[in-house]
Order: sequence, then C-alpha cells, then structure tokens
Amino acid sequence: MRHMLLCSKDNYMPHTASLIVSVLENRKSDYPIQFNVVSDGITRDSKSKALAIVDRYLGCQIVFRESPGYFEGLQEGGNFNLGTYLRFHAFELFPEIDQALYSDGDVIARADLQDLFDMNLEGYYLGVNPAFDYRYLVKSGTGFIHDRLRKDLHLSEQEVNSYFGAGILVMNLKAMRQDGVRQKLLDYLAEHLNDERFIADQETLNMVCKGKVKFYHPKFHLAVTHVQSSEGIRPFLLAQESLEFEEALRDPAMVHYCGHEKPWDTKFKKSLPFAADYRKYLAMTPWRPSFFRRLIDKISSGS
Repeated sequence: MRHMLLCSKDNYMPHTASLIVSVLENRKSDYPIQFNVVSDGITRDSKSKALAIVDRYLGCQIVFRESPGYFEGLQEGGNFNLGTYLRFHAFELFPEIDQALYSDGDVIARADLQDLFDMNLEGYYLGVNPAFDYRYLVKSGTGFIHDRLRKDLHLSEQEVNSYFGAGILVMNLKAMRQDGVRQKLLDYLAEHLNDERFIADQETLNMVCKGKVKFYHPKFHLAVTHVQSSEGIRPFLLAQESLEFEEALRDPAMVHYCGHEKPWDTKFKKSLPFAADYRKYLAMTPWRPSFFRRLIDKISSGS
C-alpha cells in the first residue's frame, strides 16, 4: 500500500479532492494508494463525497483523521498553516506508516507517481526538490530570502544549492521516528519562531534534515514560481539540473500552485501556468457544480 499525507479544512476540500482525482487518474497500473487526510473541520457531507470519489478506483481508500488537540490554538496565517504542523507531527499521527508522500493541497498530478511513492530513501529522511526560485533570489543578492539564508543563517554556496521546497515531500517516517527528528523540528521552531525573517516549516525542515535529503527529478515538483522565474533561474542551475529543469517545464508530473495566484481564482484563469489542469480534475469531483456556482454568485454580487 502506498500512502499519501494530506490535510484540509472543509472550504479547501474542492482542491484536495482535485488533487486526489489527479493522482488516481494518472496511475498507470492499479497499485493501491491510501490517502490519509488530517481533517480540520471537514464536514460529514464533504467526507462522503471524497469517499465516493476514491471508491471508483480499485484498491484505493481514503482515511480521515481529526486534527489532534495539540494543533488547536497554534499560530496560523502567513507561512503557518495546518500543513506546517502535519509535517512536524506525521511520525506520531501515523505510527503505522513507514514511508509516505506528503503534498500541499494546491497541487495537481499530471503523470503517474509510482516512482515517487517507491523512492528508495534508505539512509535519508526526505525526498525533495531544490527550491530553484529561492536559489535565484539568494544569488541575485537582494531581498528577504537572500538576507535570511545568507545574513541570518550564513548558508554556504553548496547549502544554498541544496535548499529545498517543502510542498511535496517523500517522507521516511520510520527513520525520522527512530532518530527523534520530531523533537528536533519542534526545538528549532521554538528557537526561531520570533525571528524577523523566519521561513517557518520550510526553513525548519531544511536546517534539521540537512545532509539527510535525496533529490528527485524536478518534474515531480514544478512550482508555478519556477515557471514564472525560469529566465532568472537558468543561469544558476548545475549541468544536470539544466536538462531536468527543461524537462520539468515542458511536461511536469506535479504542479504546485504556490504563491498568491491560485487556479481557482478567475483572475488567473488564463495567466497562471497549468491552470487548465486544475480545472480538468476539479470537473471530475462532486464539487464542480456547487463550487462554480458560488464563484458566479460572488462575482455577480461584486464581493
């Protein structure tokens, strides 16, 4: 059984369901997948709709787990959300799972993910992708990201090249559990929480798991910011990265709509890279009629 870790509030379920459908529709064989969804107020009706989706696919299932009590009252907003805390507590929430694919909810799959699910992480904590956009910003020499990574954290050239994004992770939960990584993550978070330029879970995972990450092909995590900043990114890519980056731009296996521009926002329907893929899979969920009706009502009312 392959495992995928997700989290969602009820109002985010259209997007979570679109991701689930995209993963299932792109399977090349009927290998089983269990979607483990941490629920923060997901209604019974939304859960029933999601269960009905997964029931259409042989050998797959969805399991909802209520957000644990220690999530309550934690800071949200900005760089902090439910996904932030799930990545820190997954070892405890899912003690029966040894390895899992974690994904943010604003993601769509465009190809089969079996190679990602089955990534060999012996000796590593995480399967990751370089944050090419961060590298570009750091090496450009100015701005918030540059100041945090260079001036505050004093990362070397090699460490900047290895700095990874946290939106799509293959997690070796067994190894992280055995090595007490959860407490190390929480300790780093507590130490730096009030830093002016703190980059939340992404920074925490990078600093705690440094040297224990393995890089997968960038086609499995094409952030739309990579597309939008591709001209600036290219000069800072290593030789092998250049070839793989171009492959990812042409035909990504997973697209991450990170940033403020989202494919469900009608303002970005045409301008956002790969927005049509989101709409394609949303149309395969029970949320399509009601979700678009609410958008139309909102636009008509001018709110």
